[in-house]
Amino acid sequence: MTFFPELNVFLLSLIPIGELRLAIPMGILQYHLNPWVVFIIAVIGNCIPVFFIVWLMPRIEQLCRKNTLLSRLLDAIFKRTRRSFNKQYERYGSIALMIFVAIPLPGTGVWTGALAGWLFGISKRHIFIYVNLGALGAGIIVLLLTMGFLQI
Repeated sequence: MTFFPELNVFLLSLIPIGELRLAIPMGILQYHLNPWVVFIIAVIGNCIPVFFIVWLMPRIEQLCRKNTLLSRLLDAIFKRTRRSFNKQYERYGSIALMIFVAIPLPGTGVWTGALAGWLFGISKRHIFIYVNLGALGAGIIVLLLTMGFLQI
């Protein structure tokens, strides 16, 4: 028995693997909460990590730059990633990041999207906006799929 199912939904939406893709169905199907309440809690919880990732990654990079081997590794990763992503980013811009996050599949959530945005050199402002819009889109898709599952 769970005393605070809303808190469980919120905490589950923070975790990188499940995020709101797991929190919304769990809140509706397991805890029998109001779907709109679950949606709001899950989206808010899912958006919180974006701020910490974007804020912490430059500091983590600074620490890694103090080690020559880690610094070279970061340079290689940045160069390769930016070279391969540059054409798509030039074509679609930050919308590509939003769509990536909105796809409700494992590995395409806000954690990956925020890290990818930072790695690709996208501005913090655009990462905040487009990753969170992607989370909102993913939440809508997962909510609709969950509600459709209930109708079957």
